Amino acid sequence: MRLVVFRSGLILALASLFGFFSNFIFSVFLEKDAYGEIVTLFSLVSILVLVSPLGTNAFFLSHRDAYAKSANAIIVFPAFISLFMGMGFLIDELSLLRIAFISLLVVSTLSVQGIMASQIRQNGAQAAIYQSLQPFLKSVAALAVLASIVAGEGKSQAIDILAIGLIVTSVFAIPLMLWRLVDLQAGGGLFDLAFFKRFTKAQWISLISFWLSSILGMAYSLGIIPLVSYFHGYHYAAYLGIYFIFWSGSNILITMLINNHYWPKCCATRSAGEDERGVIIDSLRMSLGVAALTLFGTILVALFISEFIWSEYSGIGHFLVIVSLAISVRAISAWLGMMILSFDALITRKTHVQLTMVLLMAVSVAAINVDDYQTLAWLLVVLEVGYFLGYFLSSLRVLKNRYFSRS
Repeated sequence: MRLVVFRSGLILALASLFGFFSNFIFSVFLEKDAYGEIVTLFSLVSILVLVSPLGTNAFFLSHRDAYAKSANAIIVFPAFISLFMGMGFLIDELSLLRIAFISLLVVSTLSVQGIMASQIRQNGAQAAIYQSLQPFLKSVAALAVLASIVAGEGKSQAIDILAIGLIVTSVFAIPLMLWRLVDLQAGGGLFDLAFFKRFTKAQWISLISFWLSSILGMAYSLGIIPLVSYFHGYHYAAYLGIYFIFWSGSNILITMLINNHYWPKCCATRSAGEDERGVIIDSLRMSLGVAALTLFGTILVALFISEFIWSEYSGIGHFLVIVSLAISVRAISAWLGMMILSFDALITRKTHVQLTMVLLMAVSVAAINVDDYQTLAWLLVVLEVGYFLGYFLSSLRVLKNRYFSRS
């Protein structure tokens, strides 16, 4: 087990480096407005990719026989949904960047389905590979941008080069993933949607609750970027892009430890009728470690090298010191949301908290006068603390009575 975790951790650590590298290149070599637009589209990909499976992935993780009967359709159907949603963005503007956005959305959807299939097979290393695919494609596009800058191309051309890089890599990635995930000799037809009929009414309610919870959670995490872009412009969204460079590093660690290891382990333990308390405690310790690591890591970067790296971003060091608080709190909120509030009736509580925070975030971003970057930074901290408090209060009784009781 330790070897599996190590291999998965190594793969995701490389993915984290790919993600940091690509976002770093984009933030340094793209114009501010262009970088703000890029991170806006990337955040929309991350949100929409959760819409496409229609909440069914959580069901198949615990009903593997049902997955085996319709595996091909379960893989392919969400990809068509993501393609349909992406085409809607071409109505507003037909450009290379929008086409790149659609291709990345389809790749990301197939990656999510690949992660689910790997978790069903309990193949953590393979799940980590699918988790790492999007950062890898972005890093290839970043290398293309870097090469163009070195060759003397201006920043105005960099955005088109980035788009072409994403399109080309996606063209190779999509058929490769379909070849790995789809087995025409087994797993049912590609368009056999009979698995939808197998869900009972109670299961549909549970699935939709979990689905909405996942979407709202991601909408809260990344939705602030398109909101800030819409109400205050891409210039301010560019600062959020730098914040999310550090946030994404923390999120990859959380995904590796919680989503890909402890949560499937907890599901299996509960399904077997065993006590999951040990898994819960271990996962909390690891989440606290991630929180501490991201807090001090972000502060060190902010104090010593941020002004040198992002010299065009005024006050970036102070901005990062403030938002380091939000990044560290986020790790604990993620643990509460996944390990405690993702089971039974608690999912409904989590959904209520998420909906409340998404609405509060939207109203705050629309109403607040963002006249400097410190205001934006403190807004992030306030929202993350509110998110944590909502999760903590919703799970307090379960934590006290089930996992941390003195008896």
